[in-house]
Amino acid sequence: MNDNLVSPAHYKDLYPEPIEVIGGSTYTLGNTWKYIARAGHKPGAAWEDDVSKARWYVTRIISDWMNSGHSVREARLYAAQGLLRLWGRFLEAGPDPEERVQEIGALVATIVADILCGALDRVRGI
Repeated sequence: MNDNLVSPAHYKDLYPEPIEVIGGSTYTLGNTWKYIARAGHKPGAAWEDDVSKARWYVTRIISDWMNSGHSVREARLYAAQGLLRLWGRFLEAGPDPEERVQEIGALVATIVADILCGALDRVRGI
């Protein structure tokens, strides 16, 4: 199989690659992390677009949990905990360089804060 299909160049430059962090996560949580990790690194993809996609997936996690009978509070906590769990996996892998750790950390912190205060609720009408 073509390595560019499995591990495109814009992911090879990221350590760890998103797939190494995502393993075993749900589709929606995995995509959230993928867009966070690649924001600003995929040629032709604007940082803002990747961040918007990550936020969209987070709101999907929240609405899916609410649709399965959970309260909005429980759904927000579930989404935030999932994202923080992936942040922990990312840190355990020994990411490099430090600027990358700070970049992703700031984005994760912002999205988690938005989840917990309900700032993302408007995206999907929660």
